[in-house]
Amino acid sequence: MSRMKDYLLEDLPLFRATDPDTSRQIKPIRINSHRGILLAIYAGNISGLTDEEAAAIATSRGHIINGYWKRCADLRTQGLIHDLGVRKTLSTGSQGMICAITRFGLDIATGCYD
Repeated sequence: MSRMKDYLLEDLPLFRATDPDTSRQIKPIRINSHRGILLAIYAGNISGLTDEEAAAIATSRGHIINGYWKRCADLRTQGLIHDLGVRKTLSTGSQGMICAITRFGLDIATGCYD
């Protein structure tokens, strides 16, 4: 039996063992970064979105975010968006989680934080 089955996705690191030390540090969110753009999209859609829907909205606004699923996973890990426990069929036919912005995420997105 694989040891991977003993871990939840949230327990796994957001970096590879071969990545530089700087990859292990959580960086602040810059407004025009991919994470910042996605967070603003979630802030504008408080009922929730799949990662794929958030990326489609970003694309419609002229932002191409390669690896959008990774940036959305970063937002979940940081507690800025959270899984609502609802699933939706993605373009691939698989089920994707619908996530919504958290109060903390909304504070970060609107600049109302200490």
